[in-house]
Amino acid sequence: MPLTQAWRLALGLLLGGLLALSPARALCLSPACSCSVSAAPLDFPAHNPLAGTATDGSTVVQVRCTGLAGLLIPYEVALGPGGSGSTSARRMNQGVHTLPYGLFQDPARSQPWGDTIAGGMLLDSILLQLLGVTVTRSYTLYGRIPPGPTSAVPGAYSDTVTLTLTYY
Repeated sequence: MPLTQAWRLALGLLLGGLLALSPARALCLSPACSCSVSAAPLDFPAHNPLAGTATDGSTVVQVRCTGLAGLLIPYEVALGPGGSGSTSARRMNQGVHTLPYGLFQDPARSQPWGDTIAGGMLLDSILLQLLGVTVTRSYTLYGRIPPGPTSAVPGAYSDTVTLTLTYY
């Protein structure tokens, strides 16, 4: 059974070769191993809807795992839809006013980061090489507010996205 840890991401927007063990892909059960996820808020700089250009921002998502040496821990990092209810149509809100934005896995902002495999969920694994040593993987989360909309009113827009780590 996969273990899941969820965090809130507010948008305001080692030693190799010492052990001769081959990685074991097994269920990661406490106390054999544990993982956690964290992220800093993604704060976009000021967006000018009349400029005709996109506004980009980024933050770092970190996955940390610790446990038995030689254990390979596969995991998924999913980003929920936020207040819009859709990962493909994200919106930040300021009262009744909205501002569209997207979250991506790549600097070109062409690979969405969502909450399903088809929707761009991040898939990876961590190999624990030494007992009790925490291994950290960092991923950049890229955000973009598209050009416009010219109807956007000035102010602070925000959304809350659930960041979910599932590991096996």
